[in-house]
Amino acid sequence: MKRYLIILSLCLATQITFAQNKNIVRTGEKTYSVGAYGHPFGFERIIPGVSQNLLFWDWASCIAMCLNYGGLNVSQEQVMSLVNGTPEEPQGSPQDLMFAINKTTPTAWGKSSKVYCNTASVDADVLFDELSADRPLIVGTGSVGVEGRAYIVTAMTYNIKFNADGRQTGINPTTVTLRDPWPSALANRTILWSDFVILTASLYTIKVELKK
Repeated sequence: MKRYLIILSLCLATQITFAQNKNIVRTGEKTYSVGAYGHPFGFERIIPGVSQNLLFWDWASCIAMCLNYGGLNVSQEQVMSLVNGTPEEPQGSPQDLMFAINKTTPTAWGKSSKVYCNTASVDADVLFDELSADRPLIVGTGSVGVEGRAYIVTAMTYNIKFNADGRQTGINPTTVTLRDPWPSALANRTILWSDFVILTASLYTIKVELKK
């Protein structure tokens, strides 16, 4: 009876937490989805007419979408202007582009703000924390130290882990939803967590702090 009451109280506490967080949705008896559900996500592909340096523009489009979801008004061209060289002939790497947004809060981006971009480990708890806080993440493929394609993570499904005493010990991720701005690619697809781990070479968190 005691164990039943413990489990019941845990479940009730969990349900209250979910009810208070609009980014967490219950999808089944024991399954949930956490994602960028706070407001509509503005998806856009790589800008028309870009025929070279698609890899840079791939990253720029993902960065712009995340910043815009965070409350700014940034174009892909504005993001590309942050790298050395020119948007037509950028220098450096996509990683340089990622960290360039850490250094600037131009008024041309719509609102006064501070942007924080950091690398993160490919961990379910990291994704949960960011998505539950209404912050999409950017995934880099390729190999360690060499960036390939970029995707945005907008959702993750999972179930809750309990130990023998009925205590919540964490989550078991099941799937991840990716947004892909690459020309002609599937804009929205869901993959298994195991496939996501294999796919991912790097993970970046982006936080937009709007100044009042």
